Amino acid sequence: MTQRLANSVNLPEEQRFFRGGLSWEKFKAIQASFQNVQGVRLFYCQGVLEIVTSGKPHEAIKCLIGLLLGQYFLEQGIEFFPSLCSITATQSAILQPLNNKMAS
Repeated sequence: MTQRLANSVNLPEEQRFFRGGLSWEKFKAIQASFQNVQGVRLFYCQGVLEIVTSGKPHEAIKCLIGLLLGQYFLEQGIEFFPSLCSITATQSAILQPLNNKMAS
């Protein structure tokens, strides 16, 4: 039996917003204001802020992949403990590899 995900017109798609010319300090302030907002991710690279919202199709696929991985781990006897963490870096941690490369 084959299952197919319905592609409904009512499902909002992912949205992206870009803003250039921001300092690291301004990015951190904006990031703090989005701290408790679910479904929004912030990215920062060389003064450009990208705000991305997760649409329902993304969330449905993410959930489906999680279920499939969970079943695989169960069948293979693999112990797995999911965590809901994200990677947060400091400006110095981001610049450190660049500084090391320039020094050599």
